[in-house]
Amino acid sequence: MEQLAKAIHDGQVTLLTIDTNVFERYNNGLEYGLLKRLSQFRDSEIELVLSDIVHRELQRHMIHEAEEAEARLTSVIKKVGGSWNIGKQERDKLQVGLFGGNSAVKVTQQRLNAFQKETGLKIVEAQGKVEIRDLVDDYFELRPPFGNKPDKKHEFPDAIAVRTLNHYATEKNTLMLVVSNDGGWRAFGADSGNLVCVPDLGTAMSLLQRLPFLVAAQLSEKFEAGELPQLEKAIKVELDNYIDSMDLHVQASAAYFYEHDLPEKKFLGITHFEEPIFKVVDHSEEDGVYVLEISLSASVEISCTFNFFVTDWIDKDEVPIGSVIADQTEEMPFVLTVTIVGDPFAKFEVEETEVVQSESSVDFDYIEPDYGDPED
Repeated sequence: MEQLAKAIHDGQVTLLTIDTNVFERYNNGLEYGLLKRLSQFRDSEIELVLSDIVHRELQRHMIHEAEEAEARLTSVIKKVGGSWNIGKQERDKLQVGLFGGNSAVKVTQQRLNAFQKETGLKIVEAQGKVEIRDLVDDYFELRPPFGNKPDKKHEFPDAIAVRTLNHYATEKNTLMLVVSNDGGWRAFGADSGNLVCVPDLGTAMSLLQRLPFLVAAQLSEKFEAGELPQLEKAIKVELDNYIDSMDLHVQASAAYFYEHDLPEKKFLGITHFEEPIFKVVDHSEEDGVYVLEISLSASVEISCTFNFFVTDWIDKDEVPIGSVIADQTEEMPFVLTVTIVGDPFAKFEVEETEVVQSESSVDFDYIEPDYGDPED
């Protein structure tokens, strides 16, 4: 990592690219968190590029997510319409108001176009940069990203992507910083001489800062010593607010059909921080603005009511047979960005805190109706 930091400092790294799995990790949220912060490189010496393979995979995943979300909303609105006696015309009007008559494909393309404009993103085409012979040799000689695995044929998109990016870096006579936690990408990068891989976006963006190395180290040291109470308070307030309103996908196993109410959540406290505590992912020395990333685990108390049913096979009605309130405490991971304004080595104000990544599901394991004490 020290060699990479020196190469960046010496101007040997001028390209940045991101694998599909990184976008997935941030829920394809192009307009939020760290993905939004990529706009800082638009007018810098760092050029953000994507392989056309990754770009098309990202587009496909975003369309799929949008279509699934629309289908779930339609189902919920229909259910609400039945229980509240809301007519189909009113329900349709609500959906038109939300979606504006747009399709998932159209909205996804608009989002991608806006992201490309904001970040200065360049799409690098594989055409003319990848030789079929090289791919075939890599496949049969078990070279990265294929490797010796049964499903190696599925690695052809990755193979095209990394060879495209490697060719582009060679053309530019520079190193490319690659953000990917895919073992095949890392192995190819190690052999390429042009691609240098890091596993997460926060690390990559921190490495691409200059002075912020010192800022992050100093803030982490002071925070650990308890000398930044205003920063700790801001983080806890954001976690408390976020956890109270966060959406959780509830899972459980049971011998009966069940429905559950919305779970109640309560922030109990921070259990531990990842090292280093802070990473600087964006900054403006001139304005005294620093955006920090912090990864931590927090203890969350979760309570959920489950209502159980069995089917009356005569008239096909769902007959309620009882309920149970399930409680458990989870240690959940969170990633936040914190924006501070002022002198990070002296006096500064916390301007904004934002949770950019969090757990989305909770599993209550096996549940069953609470029939009470049989002796009562």
